Amino acid sequence: MRKAVAVVMSCLLFMSSSQFVVAKESNQNSKKTQKEIHESIQRDMDDYYKKYADKLMTFEEYVNLNESNNNEKEVENIKELDEADILRSSGPKHERGTNDISYADFKNGDIILVHDGFCYYGYWRHGAIFDEEVGSFISAQRKDSGNGEGVIYEPKSWYRNKYDKAKGLKTKVTGGNIESKKSDMIVWLRQFVGKCKYSFLSPKNLDDNDTWYCTLLPWKGYKKFFDLDIDADKGPMCSPDDISNSNNVEVFVEAD
Repeated sequence: MRKAVAVVMSCLLFMSSSQFVVAKESNQNSKKTQKEIHESIQRDMDDYYKKYADKLMTFEEYVNLNESNNNEKEVENIKELDEADILRSSGPKHERGTNDISYADFKNGDIILVHDGFCYYGYWRHGAIFDEEVGSFISAQRKDSGNGEGVIYEPKSWYRNKYDKAKGLKTKVTGGNIESKKSDMIVWLRQFVGKCKYSFLSPKNLDDNDTWYCTLLPWKGYKKFFDLDIDADKGPMCSPDDISNSNNVEVFVEAD
């Protein structure tokens, strides 16, 4: 009897150890996958900047180009390239420009950036800030593509189904009452949803909130409530690339 019990106990210990090893290996594979995705996106970014070196411009340059009557043809050429390259970039793997980003670790105030095709102001085309209570992202769109225009809520599915690369960013905030301040920040940003229009010309002035563009929302939120500047080049406008390049954010998830 004792021998039988000993055999059973040995089997149970072996099974437990095996499960631990499998779980550990699964964890390592998961980390390796994120590493591979990061390296893949980095290579794609490097190729992108080389390919479009003579076509990329800052937000400010694009606004100035739009304001100049002498450059109407160049503006149209850029817009045509933008649309054509989105279609070409889809390909068989990402027929509609999709990715499989996980939202498991997204918390209040986290930022999402997404890429798809050519975009005149950088690799990252669009961005938003996460409202954990609502379960959606606060962003801004120039025209209605299904979720409205101006400052709007966009569902998680939007960022998976419309773009072929995505990444989540956490800000490097310090001090006390961080979560409480983030909640206050999101409540403050909510008041503009459905009420404010979109404009590239929107200023970084914290007291001028009539118009917005996508990445101005997280920039103003963190500047107002944490005095944290997430714009890498500290210019008059904050593009998705500016946030991506900031030393005040860190990537916690990526997907393609």
